[in-house]
Amino acid sequence: FYYGTVRRAERKLVELAATDPLTGLSNRRNLRVLTEQVLAQARRAGPPTALVIVDIDNFKHTNEQHGHEVGDTVLVAIAQVLGGCARVIDIVARVGGEEFAVILPNTDTEGALEVAERMRTAVGQASWLAQRATISIGVATLQPAEDAGGFYSRADAALYAAKAAGRNRVELAPAGGSA
Repeated sequence: FYYGTVRRAERKLVELAATDPLTGLSNRRNLRVLTEQVLAQARRAGPPTALVIVDIDNFKHTNEQHGHEVGDTVLVAIAQVLGGCARVIDIVARVGGEEFAVILPNTDTEGALEVAERMRTAVGQASWLAQRATISIGVATLQPAEDAGGFYSRADAALYAAKAAGRNRVELAPAGGSA
């Protein structure tokens, strides 16, 4: 009985350490671990892998106008929409504030752009407490010999390009450098 109780408590602690408490998604810490596992698999077996970084447009305004409780409701709802657009093998995480990341194993550039556009459209069609939300998305496909840092940097640069181009859009990172 004692060992079973301790094992359950340990599993619960591991789960809590890996999960964003608001959305129930993986957190940044867990995403780093899972990303390394996916990249190792991609390097061994060679399947394409993509990364989607999502940022809620003008989220600060939502919090200021409607309060943090409504902001939290929007975050949870968008997390559910993103999760609903993802496959079982995909990894959806909240990486901070109003930013999410989605690792898409076995997904080429065309597939990643389709998923990203599906996410953008689904969020744009939903509304929470009469509040419409839009998202901007940066997409990168893993390049040969690229490390996790470069992968994330390229997707992040594509996200900033989407923001600079007017928000509520998907931008693809070029293969060799920044967006």
